[in-house]
Amino acid sequence: QDMVIVVSKSDGLCAVGPKVNNRDDEVEYILDPGSQIVSIDRLVAGHLGLYWDPEVTIQMQDSHGGLGRTEGLARNVPFTFSDITIYLQLHVQNRAPYQVLMGRPSMF
Repeated sequence: QDMVIVVSKSDGLCAVGPKVNNRDDEVEYILDPGSQIVSIDRLVAGHLGLYWDPEVTIQMQDSHGGLGRTEGLARNVPFTFSDITIYLQLHVQNRAPYQVLMGRPSMF
């Protein structure tokens, strides 16, 4: 299937606050272990100065069963948690009901 499940259930979410793209902007990041991707709202991505490849899109299913396609992929975006920086691939979503959704990408 060409589909990624974003949320398997809507309860048990919590928020974190890393620095993204070396910016100090306040953005809400929601941890969701039921999601298989890391995604960001399009307006937030633009505000953080991110660029994304519109050629790389995926079809997603939200927690309510709706289907949609992402706007593109922002590659190797630095997320800094205290003194640790990791580089994540962010799927950009138009009109997301969150600012940043921190899922757990599958290794396979």
